Amino acid sequence: MNTHYETEQTEIIASLELLIERQRKLSFTQPDKASHLEALGLMVSKYSLWDGEGIYLVAYEALTDANFHALAAKLKYLWDHPFVRAEQLCAAKDAGFTVGDERMDNCEVVAIETACRNGEASQ
Repeated sequence: MNTHYETEQTEIIASLELLIERQRKLSFTQPDKASHLEALGLMVSKYSLWDGEGIYLVAYEALTDANFHALAAKLKYLWDHPFVRAEQLCAAKDAGFTVGDERMDNCEVVAIETACRNGEASQ
């Protein structure tokens, strides 16, 4: 026996599937090679007006709803502690920041050394 909630949820998903298919056909030059999830990602990006926090919240809620709590927690940590771009890290190293510098934590120092050694700052 379907409850009102289950019926409503089924209708929402069916409507979303139609919108996803429309987005896929509209946004990709070869729609048959693009997945529905890729099209959904575009829709989330556009719906949130390309706002990183909005995109983050959608991803966080989706992971939580699907019971991927550990992954959601990692995503939250990354959002709360944004990674500094490789160019900024190498500039900090060039400015003389070292492992013992209070203004840099250890993970940033490791990232600096790795990014600069691999030439990622020039990409």
